[in-house]
Amino acid sequence: MTGLTLLVVIGAGMGFVARGVVPGKQELSGRVTVLIGIVGSVLAGTFANSVTGHVDGITVVGTVSALAGSIVVLLTYMAFGKSRAGER
Repeated sequence: MTGLTLLVVIGAGMGFVARGVVPGKQELSGRVTVLIGIVGSVLAGTFANSVTGHVDGITVVGTVSALAGSIVVLLTYMAFGKSRAGER
């Protein structure tokens, strides 16, 4: 698989893992969870690859960075969603 395809596939799962790691109730659909995981994985994976050099395959660094990116995107989404809900 190419690097981007691998990030998307791993990211889909990392969205669900991120939801399990982040405390509290997240009212997200499965589709949004997968998208959050993909966005976090691609952003973190791209950053990690630019810092460490191009890495092929599944690595511990890549998996941890995908999870961290997914958590950051999830927390950002939750914060944005709460602030928008208060404006209505």
